[in-house]
Amino acid sequence: MFETAVTSGGRQVISSGSVLSFSGEPVEIRLTQNKREFLSISFVFHSPRESASQKHPAMEGKAVGQRAIQFILTGFDNPAGCGTTKPMEIALNGSRRVYLHFRVYALPDADRLIVYNLFLE
Repeated sequence: MFETAVTSGGRQVISSGSVLSFSGEPVEIRLTQNKREFLSISFVFHSPRESASQKHPAMEGKAVGQRAIQFILTGFDNPAGCGTTKPMEIALNGSRRVYLHFRVYALPDADRLIVYNLFLE
């Protein structure tokens, strides 16, 4: 039997995937460690009406409790994709940092596709 281990930049990839939202609803990723929830990450999408102030995507992240992060993504409606340009630190696992890197792709009148990686330092 084979097992796969993936690293990038000396960091271990602890979760990676792609997810289509269901009918425009938020997407939640739950990371468990030793059968206990370690971290919950949710992506909430907003599509503003066209205005001069919202031509660029905006991201707001906030803690929701001790083990949950919510990202409110406004204007992430680009078929070419938009998201993080570098991995961002989102949590600690002991003394090791956890990073998130993601892209969101959207076609007109369709659900969004999220491609993500979680890294452990």
